Amino acid sequence: MENIEIKARLKNLDQTRELVKKLDHEYVGLDHQIDTYFNTNNGRFKLRESSLSGPYLIFYLREDLNGPKSSVYQKL
Repeated sequence: MENIEIKARLKNLDQTRELVKKLDHEYVGLDHQIDTYFNTNNGRFKLRESSLSGPYLIFYLREDLNGPKSSVYQKL
């Protein structure tokens, strides 16, 4: 699988919540995640513990770049 990671600062949380309420969506809950990273010789490897999805392992390849980043990953 592949994804694009973009991190952005939110200037106005209340305004954003109002915009989201207008979207056609289903609220599934607040996901609390704890990521534990492991040293590897190739790629990146982490254990994600999710309050919504439970624990799972993720192996991924991603360059160290500023700005948007493409990742190729596999859930194990």
